[in-house]
Amino acid sequence: MLGQLTNAIRNAFGTRAAPPQTGLVTMCEAPEELPAPISLPGTGPSPTTAAHPAKAAEAPKPSAPVATAVGLAAGAAVAAALSFLAPTDDLTDDEVEEVARGIRCDPAMLLAIAEVESAGKARIADGRITILYEAHIFDRETGGRFRGAKDRHGVALSVKSWDRSLYGKAGAHQYERLEDAMKLDRAAALRSCSWGPHQIMGFHAESVGCRDVEAFVTRMGRSTEDQLDTLADLLTANKIDRHLRAKDFVAIARAYNGPRYAENDYHNKLRRAYVRHGGKLP
Repeated sequence: MLGQLTNAIRNAFGTRAAPPQTGLVTMCEAPEELPAPISLPGTGPSPTTAAHPAKAAEAPKPSAPVATAVGLAAGAAVAAALSFLAPTDDLTDDEVEEVARGIRCDPAMLLAIAEVESAGKARIADGRITILYEAHIFDRETGGRFRGAKDRHGVALSVKSWDRSLYGKAGAHQYERLEDAMKLDRAAALRSCSWGPHQIMGFHAESVGCRDVEAFVTRMGRSTEDQLDTLADLLTANKIDRHLRAKDFVAIARAYNGPRYAENDYHNKLRRAYVRHGGKLP
């Protein structure tokens, strides 16, 4: 199994992007070439924090504002104390095996989730973490206080219901929307984005063992193993790990992607990705 995972790990977390996938965004279809964020009801502290004490979220250490070279000159003041740079390391076979052992699942399951959620795009072209800004989540997080506010391009930042047309381009454009929302409410804006190769929503920060969303973002940028540990924490906190062990792809899709998972064939995409990564079907 270890040898078979090498190329899969590089594809799922490395710099070479796989062909774009589509998915559901908070139980709705995502625009083409944008990842599908995880939108779960996450509750309580993560049981896997005890299983991985060294991986538990730490208080973030202040870092320099994001540099002009990565396209955030205009938002440097807003993004102060957070670097959105993605990890540059690649997961090793041993790291994937260790995290999988912690939640007692097949390593191929974890790689399959990364493939379906972000098509292997763990970072964008300028080196920052892959994100997707969700205007309807920002509206929910702020109680609708900023409904009607627009970003620098004149596109709504806060809406009551999910609207596919608001996304715009993947990559740096999502950070422009994040920056503009952070000027209104920093924490709510960070909580309203999905982060990393598994597209975990920022509002899950506490349920995956982080002190707050700033600690969560710091953790997501620390290493690819931290990103995978965060996924394991999320799966365990929301009791989805049992479905991974049972290889119940319908149950995984329903819990992980929402009740409308079948509209995008999410369960079958996950099943096919699992097989591609060396998994054996029951």
